[in-house]
Amino acid sequence: MVKNKLLIFACAGLLLFGCFFYAVFPVLSGGGPGQNSDGGTISTFSAPYGKLIIRTNISDLPRNMTLYRVTSRDNDMIDYWNWDPVNKNGTVPSESEAPQIVKKFLDMNGGLPEGAGQIQVETEYLEEINGLGMIVRRIPDSTVVKYQRSLEGMPVIGGFIRLELGKNGELLNLKKVWRTVTPAGTTQVISEKEALKKILGGDVLNAQPKCVCDLTVNNVQLAYMENDYNESQDYLNPVWVFKGTLSSGEKYSYLVSALNSTTPFYPMYERDSPLKTDKYLNNSSIAADEKNITD
Repeated sequence: MVKNKLLIFACAGLLLFGCFFYAVFPVLSGGGPGQNSDGGTISTFSAPYGKLIIRTNISDLPRNMTLYRVTSRDNDMIDYWNWDPVNKNGTVPSESEAPQIVKKFLDMNGGLPEGAGQIQVETEYLEEINGLGMIVRRIPDSTVVKYQRSLEGMPVIGGFIRLELGKNGELLNLKKVWRTVTPAGTTQVISEKEALKKILGGDVLNAQPKCVCDLTVNNVQLAYMENDYNESQDYLNPVWVFKGTLSSGEKYSYLVSALNSTTPFYPMYERDSPLKTDKYLNNSSIAADEKNITD
């Protein structure tokens, strides 16, 4: 009987020690069910385009954001295409040379605006394919430099400048979507938790991904959304961005409006007459083309 009691006490002690170790040292014990290895929670939901796996904490507290009112100016919008390049021969600029070359084109069109961050420099290629459908040669065709916009450290989705250089640095394409804005007070936006509810209800702003597959989200942040050059806009729209990676390996983000029906969007201004349609450069030296480029 004594031995049995000792065995029971020993088993109970080991069980208590295991629970204590698991609770105090979650990193060493694999994070526990429903947790990241760093102690953060993991939540899985059924979303419109597949499972949504959240690997970051979701706050239920509302936030305040600065509103930015659009005050359009010339050269805010540019959509230039050079359909007949002069330089038929030569080489395209290297990825190290291209940022210096594009500076002169930007200086001709108002310069590089405040809040611009270079996010992309890459070479685009023409591919020669044989009868078996295999790529046998890749020929450098152009070099692309792209700048992304930010305000108060927050990204502005849809706000960018993209330049494409051809042989000998000739400008082939210049696309700019960068509305002039001024602060117009603040507004309260919904919490991350409320934004998640919008996603689960299918209330999203962006197109669905190429595949219906799971999305693992590691970052949730506030941002602004800027419309394309041919769409009028009075204010930059606050949005929540759920950034992650699809199970296919591609990057994807859910975008949802950070406003709700009870949030006053224009606290400092009465709605006045609509702003004039945004202008884009159109003169003898640079003629705008109506073709739209997907950002």
